[in-house]
Amino acid sequence: AHAWLNLLGFVSLVVTGTLIHLLPTVLGGRMLPRTSSVVAVTGLVVGTPLVALGFAISGGPGPAADLIARSGALVTLAGAAGLAGFARAAVRGRGRWTTDAGWHRLTSWSLVAAVGWFGLAIFLAAGRVLVAGATPAGWSAVDVAAPLGLGWVAQALVASWSHLLPSIGPGDPPVHARQRRLLGRVATARLFGLNLGTVLLAVGLPAGMPTASIAGTLLVGASVGTSLALAAAALLRVRQVAAATGG
Repeated sequence: AHAWLNLLGFVSLVVTGTLIHLLPTVLGGRMLPRTSSVVAVTGLVVGTPLVALGFAISGGPGPAADLIARSGALVTLAGAAGLAGFARAAVRGRGRWTTDAGWHRLTSWSLVAAVGWFGLAIFLAAGRVLVAGATPAGWSAVDVAAPLGLGWVAQALVASWSHLLPSIGPGDPPVHARQRRLLGRVATARLFGLNLGTVLLAVGLPAGMPTASIAGTLLVGASVGTSLALAAAALLRVRQVAAATGG
């Protein structure tokens, strides 16, 4: 368990650091120093390794392992709450867009939804540790696989590349405008499919419900696959323009 916890903590820390800088920009707000962002990063930097340490030394004499793991769980919960507070402030300070509605909808609300899935995953994982301590019952990868792996990491990645490709990627303003239109296609359906699929998997995997798990996998696969195809098409657009202009 401690190896998985360290890996998940590292990945989540990278995503959190990226999101803290990206979310206000994507929402069209101002990037301001916030205590909530410090709490979010500190919670992950300190909390997750403490939980992992508790599991690593479990089985030894005394209650130290349980105490360390439970303390880490509380600190990680505080970090998740800090990230939620940061996202709430970013949403309240968001701008109003008049163009590229699909692209803005996909990038903005995918990042916001990702924060929500992260909060749920941390609540589930930390809750187990607080109840069961650093024991086998205190960790279940199945419980958090869909919320963390799909709702949090995959969704944040889709939103990030969809925003960054036409923002700082190769190409001139007309090319970027065409990329935004491409990347914003069927935005609502992709958002709905990824999040509904994650819900089905988050319920179906722990409960052993194969029908829900298969349906969730199909929905997530269709959504992420479409996003990958549109990203490839947006990159191809740059190459086509470069070839046509001799660049």
